[in-house]
Amino acid sequence: MSISAAYMRPRSRSESFKVNMIASIDYAKEHLDGQQSKEFYRNTTTLAFHLTCLILASSA
Repeated sequence: MSISAAYMRPRSRSESFKVNMIASIDYAKEHLDGQQSKEFYRNTTTLAFHLTCLILASSA
């Protein structure tokens, strides 16, 4: 899973951020039981959402 965001700051060149998250549903399915797999997926997607919000907020 990866998140990419780009923004333009006043009087500055554009910058882009890429946050790579090592989160694989296949890995979770192979190495975790059903409940752990669901929690793993939920936690990584929640983290991805919060990182996206942080990146967008820092560009404001």
